[in-house]
Amino acid sequence: MKINLQWRSAVLVVVFFVMMTFSPGKIVMGQLRLANAPDRLHTEQQINLFVDINGTDRFDGAILAIPSSWTLEGVTLVQENGRALEIPFRTVAQSDSRYLLVPSRRISEKDRLILQVHVGEQTGSYGMRITPVRVSASSFESRMEVLDGLSIWNGFHVEEARSTPGNRVLKFQSDGLRPLAVFEEDLSGESSFTAELWLKTISRDAVILSTWDGSENAMYPLELLVDETGHAVFFRGIPGEHRSMRSYGPVADGDWHHVAVTHDMDTHWSRMYVDGVPSDSIFHLSPLHITGSETVILGGRQAATEREAARTGLFTGLVDEIRLWDVARGASSIRLDMRRPIVIKEGLQVHSFGEADPMIL
Repeated sequence: MKINLQWRSAVLVVVFFVMMTFSPGKIVMGQLRLANAPDRLHTEQQINLFVDINGTDRFDGAILAIPSSWTLEGVTLVQENGRALEIPFRTVAQSDSRYLLVPSRRISEKDRLILQVHVGEQTGSYGMRITPVRVSASSFESRMEVLDGLSIWNGFHVEEARSTPGNRVLKFQSDGLRPLAVFEEDLSGESSFTAELWLKTISRDAVILSTWDGSENAMYPLELLVDETGHAVFFRGIPGEHRSMRSYGPVADGDWHHVAVTHDMDTHWSRMYVDGVPSDSIFHLSPLHITGSETVILGGRQAATEREAARTGLFTGLVDEIRLWDVARGASSIRLDMRRPIVIKEGLQVHSFGEADPMIL
């Protein structure tokens, strides 16, 4: 009987400990997390850092501390509904490497911050810290509470930028240059296909590859873009119906990513693969009454006038090894070939860019 009482006491102690540990008043809320960043950094690189907010505690802004040789160039707050808001920021009291981020609304659970940063010319190991702040009055300077317990720190290693001899890529710049027509390809409603490419960008809300002219009355088999949140999105549509699939994670972080989209006319499934890994899929029976070849545009959409072209979300960044197949390739085939040198095969059209420095259009 004594043993049984001791056992019951032990159970009560454990239950009390669990209740105290998981009591709502004891949970640390509003924790930040660096969700996505390039695996490797090099000098003078443009990158996007994606910071997620986990928890339910709200805060009013954040202090970002980055290496003195780096520069913060833009901040975007992505809300849970996908809406992106540009956030004003300024340096903190006589510091060129500490920034106060001040959104027009409180930062809450499931929001995301996108930090656009220019990496400086110095190599080595560096750290970044971001700390939430809460405001109890109208003045940030006099009534700002710094939540040090919720700050995060991440380390990065910066290497010297290197060029790859014998490799040439296509570079799009943001100075009004027009998109490029790269293929006349049969992407009719009765065709299976695979479109794949390598890209390196921090562009958001920009079209990468498209057969659409932007008209709501037009049918189109393919449009691949980067949305406002930095994710790759595939569209295929008929008037009044635009079907889409979206990458699981962002691709606009400033690192190289391989993106492939497939459509199988027999099964009516379209699939997306990012870096060889399945990311999303859609099933659709709506037929595309398209005959003949489609013009595939790289870096934007088809447009009848320059004014229309300026509104199509022009792409800025690097693109390489664009491949179009007349079959819906599987994940294993995409993974097997995506890092191999291009060899012309049956059913494959390729656009590669020579053997020198980047080609600039």
